[in-house]
Amino acid sequence: MPKATIKKVIVKKIGDGNRKPKMPVASPECCFWVSSGMIIKDLKDLEGALNKMTDATYAYHAGGNKNDFAKWVGEVLSSKNLAAELFKCRNRKEALAAVSAHLKKYY
Repeated sequence: MPKATIKKVIVKKIGDGNRKPKMPVASPECCFWVSSGMIIKDLKDLEGALNKMTDATYAYHAGGNKNDFAKWVGEVLSSKNLAAELFKCRNRKEALAAVSAHLKKYY
């Protein structure tokens, strides 16, 4: 009786469809310049800036009918959903929470 030959089959996984999207980064000329001097190039920087800035600095950029952060996120980083969320935020802490939650899709 001949011996059975066992063949090993190696299956290479090409992708599972759960890859995280790449976080958008602003070109140097499109970075956000905060009035306090901080420079923001992506959402991770925005999270850090919102964590460090004073409420007065936040109010300078996002008060009344304007929200410079929301506008920059929507126009430069092309994140319309986050921009809409940021525009609804009433204070720095709410904006920080919105950005932090949105960052989870990249990490």
